[in-house]
Amino acid sequence: MRDPDPLFEQRAAGVLLHITSLPGPFGVGDLGPAARRFVDWLAEGRQSLWQALPIGPVGNGDSPYSARSSFAGEPLLISLEDLATQGLLQADKLACDLDGSRARFRIARSFRHGKLHQAWNAWRGQGGEGDPAYQSFVEGNQRWLDPWCALHPDADEQRFVQYQFESQWRALRSYANERGVRMLGDVPVFVPADGADVAAARHLFRLDEHGQPDPLTGAPPDGFNADGQCWGHPHYDWARHEEEGFAWWVARVARLLEIFDSVRLDHFSGYLRAWEVPASSGDPLAGRSVDGPGAKLLEAFVRDLGPSLPLFTEDMCADPTGVDDLRREFALPCMRIIQQGFGGDDSPHLPHNVAKDTVYYTGNHDCDTTRGWWRGLDEDSRRRTLALVGGKGRDVHRSLARAVFASPAVWAILPAQDVLGLAGKARMNRPGVPKDQWRWRLGEAQLTQEHALDLRELTEASARSI
Repeated sequence: MRDPDPLFEQRAAGVLLHITSLPGPFGVGDLGPAARRFVDWLAEGRQSLWQALPIGPVGNGDSPYSARSSFAGEPLLISLEDLATQGLLQADKLACDLDGSRARFRIARSFRHGKLHQAWNAWRGQGGEGDPAYQSFVEGNQRWLDPWCALHPDADEQRFVQYQFESQWRALRSYANERGVRMLGDVPVFVPADGADVAAARHLFRLDEHGQPDPLTGAPPDGFNADGQCWGHPHYDWARHEEEGFAWWVARVARLLEIFDSVRLDHFSGYLRAWEVPASSGDPLAGRSVDGPGAKLLEAFVRDLGPSLPLFTEDMCADPTGVDDLRREFALPCMRIIQQGFGGDDSPHLPHNVAKDTVYYTGNHDCDTTRGWWRGLDEDSRRRTLALVGGKGRDVHRSLARAVFASPAVWAILPAQDVLGLAGKARMNRPGVPKDQWRWRLGEAQLTQEHALDLRELTEASARSI
């Protein structure tokens, strides 16, 4: 039995908020001033964890879980204000009014693309291509940078864009770490067929003679979707991955561990077995379960990345057989969501059944907000909930937060929506719904000092203050 990574030895607390959900005038949140203000707010509330969603270049439906590169960063997240501070843009010409409660990806992408192009021209005029830091970035990341840039008309401009993303991300992470806040990332199990990963290593994916995925990825029926889901990604050719020592996967996780302090393995059950959907029909109900690499892949992580891994798992599959054993074998904490504990059985998601090696949430990006979830419960479920967590229905988000923080779980994390007690319209994503997802944003002053002090009091009372 391996020892857990030292990160998972100390009780801690944090907030789940994607970068695009930060406030700001340019259509989506980014890595600039609002991100630093959020770090300051976390530190004031004694929060030592900031969990984000995947930060790769978003794909269809603006989903961060269909990023078109496992290694590149999303250009939308580059702060125009910070580029102006560098002298690459004129601050007085950044006038834009795209703030609001919803991310506006299409308009933001158009506006920001033009500004990034201006910044690139200014950077070249300043001799930026001769900067040793830039040259080191390009040389050190050539393996993934070249395939990503090859998808764009001007590869040199894309190298600049990725360099700016890298520089700003590392600056934000340093800012957070200096204030006692660790950055948590997320790695989707699958990648889209039209991305740089497949283009650069087609032999590692199951594609037909036309280069299209066959079969397709998906999920069987579950509590989120009674008809199952068809995600449409290609499945991996695991035999080829194994022949190459899982080098692509090791590089993928190593890249994320360069960027984040810890990473969540999304859909961890997919490492053990996955749902194959026939490409001919796209019907999840016609799918079947197929084996994945399981321990062989994780052994490759240990071999190349170190004996203890700062990884935790999203392992809440409908069929947990073997999944819990696999993550325990490698000392990886599991994930539990208290909302899912009140279905009538003595669920593993209830506080008294949660073990120390757990990252515990009130909800996550796929769940309704706690207040939205509460509104959808029947009276019997509401009675059972309050009998366990106490309080009144109007403050149910506070009651569930207290139960999560008081639990044995090593980490307790609240979505920002639950810190604020927001209703269901603030939900981030509905699984299986392809449009108008991932759009919720914070208002400029929505997270107040009072919220921080309330969170600080709860954190200190539950011995989670680091």
